[in-house]
Amino acid sequence: MVEAKLQVWSVNAQEKVLIPASDQSKFYSGGCYIFQYSYPGEDREEYLIGTWFGKKSVEEERTTAISLEGKMAESLKFLPAQGGHSSGYKNYIE
Repeated sequence: MVEAKLQVWSVNAQEKVLIPASDQSKFYSGGCYIFQYSYPGEDREEYLIGTWFGKKSVEEERTTAISLEGKMAESLKFLPAQGGHSSGYKNYIE
């Protein structure tokens, strides 16, 4: 059986850089991040892919993060579902 796994990348200019597991909890207000959580599903491995944008992140890197996230979803051959968070959570992370 496949174990759950979390991978986090920071976005720098036009590329993503894998963050070591020991630093995955360190998000900075000027950064943009992409995460992929994989876990065992009923018939196959399932994935949750998302982005996190720091309050001081720049538009170019946010756009790059969204594009790279889409390419990751495409490469895994699944249909993305849009998620969100409550306004209370948004206030907490800003």
